[in-house]
Amino acid sequence: MTTRHQLVVNGHTYPLADDDRLTDTKRAILTAVHDGGAFVEVRAGAVTTAEVLVTPATSIIIEHIDIPDNGQFELRELETVRSDSGHDDETDLWM
Repeated sequence: MTTRHQLVVNGHTYPLADDDRLTDTKRAILTAVHDGGAFVEVRAGAVTTAEVLVTPATSIIIEHIDIPDNGQFELRELETVRSDSGHDDETDLWM
């Protein structure tokens, strides 16, 4: 099973390129919040980069989605978990 990660900033989703960037992205977000606000670079693949303005008022969720090795993923499962609990246990909430 593979785990993919995505960053949801004020309702806009940014898929993260790989696990190695997850720790760096979290660190950059926390630094931006502690500094009162800053742009954080989010790499969403080999050719896609977004610069997101992060402030203490920015709502940020980091989602961890398990993808079966056969490549099939049912969005219904994630939607059911979210509707039951607001977010799944594998979600980091950052504000």
